[in-house]
Amino acid sequence: MPHTVEEAGELADAAERDDLEGMREELGNVLFQVVFLALLLEERGEGDLAGVIEDLNRKLVRRHPHVFGDETAETTADVRAIWLRVKEEERKARDG
Repeated sequence: MPHTVEEAGELADAAERDDLEGMREELGNVLFQVVFLALLLEERGEGDLAGVIEDLNRKLVRRHPHVFGDETAETTADVRAIWLRVKEEERKARDG
């Protein structure tokens, strides 16, 4: 995991510097980490990259009903409020 954190930090640094070439390189490094970790999950029988992508898709749809559903968000504050509400609902459902 330290490599994943390191690569994400390097990506953030490149983005903050507006270093587009550096971002491309670091995005590749982060992508490698994602694929590598998904392969480890697959080897352990705990999932795979396709499952990770499917989970992400469901989460994005769930957390952005103003994009994928019937809710309306007029401002970025509205978007954040919806996201926080949905995230809290997820936490309550998970924690019982």
